[in-house]
Amino acid sequence: MRITDAAIVVVSAMLWAGIAFADEPVPAPTTPPTTQPASEPTTAPATQPCCVTVSSDGVSIACAGWRPLLVQYPKFKDFAITQIEVDPAGNSSRLTYGEAIRLTVKVKSDAIEYAFRDLPVTIKSVPLWMDFDPSFADGGCYRLNDGDAVDFPATQPADPQFVKQHNARRFALHDRDERNLVFSLSNADTYLQVADHRDQSSPKYSMVMAIPTNPGNPVYTVYLGEIPSVVPAVVEAMMTVERTRTPIVADANPDEWEHVPGNAVNITRIVEGKPASPNSATIRCAWDENNLYLLVTAVDPTPMKNPNRPEELWMGDAVELFIGPDHIDCDGDCTRTDRQVLIGIDAADTKSLVKNAADATVAIQAQAKPIEGGWTLEAAIPFKSLGIAPDPGVAFRFDIAVDDSAIGESRLLQLVWAGTNRNSLSRTGWGHAVLK
Repeated sequence: MRITDAAIVVVSAMLWAGIAFADEPVPAPTTPPTTQPASEPTTAPATQPCCVTVSSDGVSIACAGWRPLLVQYPKFKDFAITQIEVDPAGNSSRLTYGEAIRLTVKVKSDAIEYAFRDLPVTIKSVPLWMDFDPSFADGGCYRLNDGDAVDFPATQPADPQFVKQHNARRFALHDRDERNLVFSLSNADTYLQVADHRDQSSPKYSMVMAIPTNPGNPVYTVYLGEIPSVVPAVVEAMMTVERTRTPIVADANPDEWEHVPGNAVNITRIVEGKPASPNSATIRCAWDENNLYLLVTAVDPTPMKNPNRPEELWMGDAVELFIGPDHIDCDGDCTRTDRQVLIGIDAADTKSLVKNAADATVAIQAQAKPIEGGWTLEAAIPFKSLGIAPDPGVAFRFDIAVDDSAIGESRLLQLVWAGTNRNSLSRTGWGHAVLK
């Protein structure tokens, strides 16, 4: 795959790693050595074309004028790589660690995606190590975060690990010809380390970037170019939920909804991914004294693909609800009483999970079925699991997302009614719902 304008390589949401592949712990926070600022480049860095491919060794980034940069596959102390399958075109690879852990690496038009499945919770760190060998010591410089440009040391420093920084958001390399490579990291907990190996064999330098793992979102992306802007949330999104006079059976039969007041809401906002063909969804909500009812009809060219376990249902065809019963006028990070409801849409089974459920003893009733050009889902979600005491006039924070996947192993596209693709982390974009 040819990246014609990759003067910047952006790394967002990479993996938390120890500096060694196996036994060495992550170093304690250290401030980089004080160095005199280098003179600022007088001209804009030259754009360099880069070719990104996947091989049995890792992901190679070949940029004009530099030797290829190799991002090695993650290695675990207790789980060896037992199988690597590489797409002949060099666009993807599948790895197996031990008997269970699976990793899919995909090279897209603007990103490299690392998607894990069945990663044990006992694994707290995953290393990604990059070797590089352009000549930086004879006129190159680097920038850390928003600081000034700093010259690379002309000779190997006493501490070969000359950059050690927690809370690194951005690191830029500039060679003497003013070609550049920029790594921007969105997670504030990022640890970055650069080491000088000039007293050893080539390559001269290695770099490790580390971000805490997120078991609820085991997909990590390396963006090629600028980080895509987040689709803005809908301002003042409000949904009125009508009451049904009789309970609705969650059997994927929409006939019962003919007698439920209220209109359907169309969802066409794509906040993540690009559709290969038209994708949209229509939703309806209703309620009674026990349940919040949901009817979703989705246009999907590859319907009902989701073999994932409950915690990872969002990686396949799925519906996500975001419910905030408390502090409904407050934005910011998700609160301790916010709930995320996951319902997987799969031909074999309809799985579900309420994250942070108020009452885990009550179960969601849900059923999906294929229709021409897509699928239909019907669900009954107990208010007890959401922490809501239903009554006319009760309001709460509310949003709904529809996830699409071609084969069920990684999300290709997400539609959201009100918020953004950060809904699972922040309630700022969520809308509101009121029971009528």
